[in-house]
Amino acid sequence: MDNSISKRMSILIITIPILVENLLRFFFSFADMFMLSGLSLDGVRMGDHAVAAVGLVLNFVFFINILYLMINSGASIVITQYNGAKNIKKATQTVTAGVFLAAVTGIIISLAMFFLAEPILSLYRLNEIRFGFAVDYFTIFSAFSLGLAMNSIFSTVLRSYGYSREPMFINMCANALNVFGNYCFIYGAFGFPQWGVAGVAVSTVFSQILAAAVMFFMILKKKDIYFRLKNFLKIKLQSIKEILKIGVPTAGESLSYNIAMIVMNFFVAQMDFGLPPEAQINLPAYNYAFIFARFILYFAYSTGQGTQIITSYLVGAGRKEEAYRNVFKYFYFSFILALLIAAVLSLLRNTILHIFPMENDIFILCSSLVIFTMLLEPGRTFNLIFINGLKGSGDVNFPVKMGIASMWGIGVLFAFLFGIVFKFGVIGIWLAISMDEWTRGIIMYFRWKSKIWQKKALVKAET
Repeated sequence: MDNSISKRMSILIITIPILVENLLRFFFSFADMFMLSGLSLDGVRMGDHAVAAVGLVLNFVFFINILYLMINSGASIVITQYNGAKNIKKATQTVTAGVFLAAVTGIIISLAMFFLAEPILSLYRLNEIRFGFAVDYFTIFSAFSLGLAMNSIFSTVLRSYGYSREPMFINMCANALNVFGNYCFIYGAFGFPQWGVAGVAVSTVFSQILAAAVMFFMILKKKDIYFRLKNFLKIKLQSIKEILKIGVPTAGESLSYNIAMIVMNFFVAQMDFGLPPEAQINLPAYNYAFIFARFILYFAYSTGQGTQIITSYLVGAGRKEEAYRNVFKYFYFSFILALLIAAVLSLLRNTILHIFPMENDIFILCSSLVIFTMLLEPGRTFNLIFINGLKGSGDVNFPVKMGIASMWGIGVLFAFLFGIVFKFGVIGIWLAISMDEWTRGIIMYFRWKSKIWQKKALVKAET
């Protein structure tokens, strides 16, 4: 079995399906926003309000994702290091513990967020239209986010064994189904009720549940993944501890980042507070611009995911110098690619933005923000590659501590100063995000270069 896993542990074999899956997810999300931007109810155009509301809620969706990432990252790193060390029994025990933890976490989060959705959103002081859209989407998504939890952990298990194409194809079909459902619910096509934003949420959760079910049965059919339902009767407490030991601090860095982004969204929402609806341009422009940023992000993000998997395997196998050299190669490629894509999108920004039927003032502000992706995204590449390399090696505490210090001491602080105090608006917030990304990224670069992480491996290779 180990030889077959070793053959699959190639950066191209691992990363390309992840990249394809992430890009497809982006384009389907792009289609979601495009369809929402044209939303009309009783002949009144509601598109910008719908985009602003759903864009705001998506920050909480990412927050929920990060809570699941606590399980997924820990399970992925531990499973892959055990596979690298040829310890099949321990890898299997970790798979069972990871699925169990994901299910329990998913149930708790689904219940908690369902009841907290409206109180949380009321803090943003949205206008009545946006508040209604946001509550509809958040409540429905939260109630069924267990499907997202299981989809995520099953994808993680497959990738930890080198199977990255299977999650790609399954999620590709699920996302296509999601877009079809969105179209039906937004426009009332094929006899579906015209539920608007609520329908988009229903379509999203249904596609996630279906994808999780398909991946579950696929895992049962894989001969080298010894996962069976009866294994839940023999869950090892030690496996749970190992996952949480890595997963909690690993997710801590991402959790801190997402909370910081939620706070920055709060700053943006306050810029629109008290203005007439037609003058509330900051939040929709900010969310439209983030579509561009997320597209560029997925290239380095996918390489970062592949970097973590490959690094975990090599460190578990005792091939630390090879891991050291590889991460630098992955970084240089990702950095140049991010810069080129940001430059091209900046040049084509007005042509692309004309796809969305947005108001002219929102268009002008959004166009200005997109230019700053040339500053933001190359800096973010440092974090996505080197932090994932550090996590894969088992060095998880340092990125969390530095991440929290930089995100809040630079990102949030300067977002408040530039955006609110000095009244630079959303452009000031964008600059603050860029400062944080570059600062953290350069620090992580030198951390990787120091090779301190080579002493942090969780397991030892069998001889």
